[in-house]
Amino acid sequence: ALWRRSLLRSLERSTSWALINGMDDGTQSCGIFVCNGSVHRIWVKDRCHTGFMLDYPVTRFGAVGDGKTDCTEAIAAAITAASRHERSFRHAQRPIVRFPSGGVFLTRPFNLSSHLIVEIDGTILAAIGEEMERRWPRIPPLPTYGRDRDGAKKQRHQALLMGTAAEDIVIRGGGTIDGQGAWWWERRHHLRAGRPHLIELYNCTRVEVAGITLRDSPFWTVHPVYSEQIHLHHLTIRAPLYSPNTDGLDPDSSRHVMIEHNDISCGDDHIAIKVFSAPSAVYPLCSSPGQCGLVHCMEPLALARAPLMRALALACTHAR
Repeated sequence: ALWRRSLLRSLERSTSWALINGMDDGTQSCGIFVCNGSVHRIWVKDRCHTGFMLDYPVTRFGAVGDGKTDCTEAIAAAITAASRHERSFRHAQRPIVRFPSGGVFLTRPFNLSSHLIVEIDGTILAAIGEEMERRWPRIPPLPTYGRDRDGAKKQRHQALLMGTAAEDIVIRGGGTIDGQGAWWWERRHHLRAGRPHLIELYNCTRVEVAGITLRDSPFWTVHPVYSEQIHLHHLTIRAPLYSPNTDGLDPDSSRHVMIEHNDISCGDDHIAIKVFSAPSAVYPLCSSPGQCGLVHCMEPLALARAPLMRALALACTHAR
């Protein structure tokens, strides 16, 4: 129709996703979308879907999974595009930012958006080196601490994956996030800001982290702080036995945290529930006996003010 052709021409100049038309041939549903001047036709095989589920592989945005090329900007572009789609189609299924299998994606820190699925089937590799450290964002310490926990510094390096005031995030897959922590461990006494976490969820709600392998974090591996409704499960966390401060899972000042079915072997506390983190639940960690035990470390302040957590702490054993 004439009005549709006119609408298409106007949407081709748009910088956001827009649904032009939907069709159904009885077996598949089709939607025609426009993004940044390009027309996209997306087929959904299951016609019972309530919306269009779109994949955003980071390779489509210029990421090169060779382990050498800096993919930070490409990853940020993929997350921005997925976030833009979510704002346009609130009732559609959540967009997926995908790190394809076989790729090794070198990156500096990047931020997560609300209502997003991050599917990691390849490897996310933290960038290291003097130049990368200078370009690594620095952020203030947490208000509850006043100073960074890594040497009481005035600033701290941002986590590799950072969610701030976000909700409804899933980080999943069969891939790996490699923090290349050895570079940071060797320089920890000479850094002007505290070492970064691998994943930090700051003031976030309804976040699931599942299935992936987290390796050689520069500092604490997963740090939900001031957050609630967090589910951490079926994770594999690895760091050398004597790597400094490489805690596994550190829920901090958070509520309704579920930790279960994780396999953790690291250089410090496997699980450390920190200030005011109650109520929380911790279930057995290890997939194979003898590899690691349930380590539950309570801060004195939390023990004094969280009776439920005190009882849980007495029930846990330290086994390295």
